[in-house]
Amino acid sequence: MDPRKQLEIGQTAAEEGRYAEALRAYVWFHDHALKHEPALYGVRLSFALGYWMDLGKLYPQAIKKLESIRDKKSSAILRGKQDRDLFHDVESINQCLRADQLTCDLFREIDRRYPEFARRCAPLALEALAQCGDFELAHRYSPEPEDALLSWSDCLNRDVARKDRDPATRARLLEAYVHLYRHRVRNMVAVLQGVGQRKQADYVLEWAVALVDGSAMRRKVARALEQKWPRSPV
Repeated sequence: MDPRKQLEIGQTAAEEGRYAEALRAYVWFHDHALKHEPALYGVRLSFALGYWMDLGKLYPQAIKKLESIRDKKSSAILRGKQDRDLFHDVESINQCLRADQLTCDLFREIDRRYPEFARRCAPLALEALAQCGDFELAHRYSPEPEDALLSWSDCLNRDVARKDRDPATRARLLEAYVHLYRHRVRNMVAVLQGVGQRKQADYVLEWAVALVDGSAMRRKVARALEQKWPRSPV
């Protein structure tokens, strides 16, 4: 079965008011898409969950089903299933449901029971920990600011330098690249400020702009970093 087709079937069914059918298609996509096409990993945890949440606004059973899936995955982790992708599923669902506290609670328990697994999951948990104000735990697992900034800015500069797209697509992607960069930087800044390292936080903001190639992009990033920090809706 074609997972992309199933996602389209779900969208069409939702638009036409066939909500139960749409939910079945979204559940199938979530459960089976990667078996057929591993490249859909990102789509599964972003656009597909977004469509699911849109359905939930019209069909409350969709939200209940998503919460049930999340709860089963969380329980599997607490029973000892140390699967990073499983934790990523839980974190992504909680992000959509505005349930960051549940991600924090789960990660704290993982940290207590399975320290090595916690280390592997930490990059996925840092945003939720910062959102919930658990800055000490987030800081313990945060990467070194210098290393992180060099890596993030290098990714941004390479993405921006690509010329193999039409202007309209390129413009949308540039916005996405800047949003992701800003999000990573502001998350790090929030953690540093939360543990009292304000000078280090100022350094991160300064160098996050300086490391971006091109004056126009530096201005764009600087403006983005001045925006309010908390995450925008999915």
